[in-house]
Amino acid sequence: MNYPIHREIRAKIVDHPEFIPSTTTVKVSSSGYQNIVSDFYWLSAIQYIGSNAIGSEYKKYLYVMINLITDLNPYFTYPYRIGLLLLPSYNERYEDLDKKIIEKYNNESIALGLK
Repeated sequence: MNYPIHREIRAKIVDHPEFIPSTTTVKVSSSGYQNIVSDFYWLSAIQYIGSNAIGSEYKKYLYVMINLITDLNPYFTYPYRIGLLLLPSYNERYEDLDKKIIEKYNNESIALGLK
């Protein structure tokens, strides 16, 4: 009986990660295992991208997620690559974004590249 409610709650957690902790909080709570924790956040980011791929809704929190991952493990190169590929991309057929939002995503991509 509770299974449909559980699935709905679980889908919202993956689809809308509004509660992303700060880097300081994660570093303190990781007990020195920052690389492993960054791997877990990376898997969450991949699930987030996949579940929000249509309409490019994943861009809303992608920078925050990748920034957290790369703060925890700056030598983990895949998040940088994905951020640099997906954030500045824009397809008129699937996305309906304002120029300000497109510029924001471009600036976030540049920030990741400089990092």
